[in-house]
Amino acid sequence: MRFSPITINSSTFYSLLFLAYISLSLLRFTWPDQMINSLAITAIGLFALFTVRIDKKLQLLILTYIFLLLISFFVSSLLNTRLDRIIQNLFFILASSGIALLLTTRSVSLWAVSIPFWGLSSYFILLIFLSVDPMEAIFTSQNGISMMILVAAISYYLVSHSLNRKIDLKPALITLIISIWGIGRSGIIVGLILLFGVL
Repeated sequence: MRFSPITINSSTFYSLLFLAYISLSLLRFTWPDQMINSLAITAIGLFALFTVRIDKKLQLLILTYIFLLLISFFVSSLLNTRLDRIIQNLFFILASSGIALLLTTRSVSLWAVSIPFWGLSSYFILLIFLSVDPMEAIFTSQNGISMMILVAAISYYLVSHSLNRKIDLKPALITLIISIWGIGRSGIIVGLILLFGVL
């Protein structure tokens, strides 16, 4: 898989762009349903989707995949009569596709994914040592804790892999510990899958 070369300036720009995106996304777990936040996240993702340079041979494949993803979501929504906020969700799919391209095309530097992961991990580990109730950590739900740390950890591993860096087990192990503390069953299962997958 060959991608167009990324210059230092564009790599820094996209790294900062991703850092803004993941920061705003994590912020939504604490303060959900913020219109300005959602618009900013969508705008960043769409900008990435239309500006990230990829190998021309992959363009058709990626565009086809995104199109099928949109169609399958739209058909599923129709069949299940879940049409509320369908336009917003379609835009989120497009925006998320743009971020996925950032994470897998060597457009983002390792520091841009390390900052949110280690920052978030340090915060949660501090709360663990202080014996803070997980429900008081982000004021939404216990599942939110594992979702936040999993987003940060998986982003870290995607970029690390795309840059051919040596696999580090610590993020996966820390993610599992935090997920267990958060008590969300789904998060614990995914944390285990991530750890065994990395192993």
